[in-house]
Amino acid sequence: MLETPEPTDRVHEALEGATKAAQELRYSDVLPEHLLLGIVGVPDSLGAKTLKVLGVDVEAVRRELRSGRPEGTEPAPVAMAPETKQILERARSEAQKLNHNYMGTEHLLLALAHSQSGLLEKLDVELDRLEKQITTLLYG
Repeated sequence: MLETPEPTDRVHEALEGATKAAQELRYSDVLPEHLLLGIVGVPDSLGAKTLKVLGVDVEAVRRELRSGRPEGTEPAPVAMAPETKQILERARSEAQKLNHNYMGTEHLLLALAHSQSGLLEKLDVELDRLEKQITTLLYG
């Protein structure tokens, strides 16, 4: 039986970045969009490299999150939204499906692609293209 994949340091960095983005944008929950911003905030991660190759406009996500948010000086306390928790669990499943003993940012992206948020679809990222690009970056 395959062990439960453990998150890599880059996943921890992405989660910290997602939490920071939610706080700075005055959200009370870390949403899938914040998770995407967190992944991009770790530029040497496979997830960030994949998004770059696919030409994803992450700044559009940031602009959308900022629109209509109150200005202020105090960041809000945040928790993981239920949907974000589901994405993290799905990322573990994606890692297991690929027989990986770690959970990386690429697994977060695959889980985001399968989530109900439709976030990657809105950014014109098709699951097939995403999977192919991740495979290319992983295995050459």
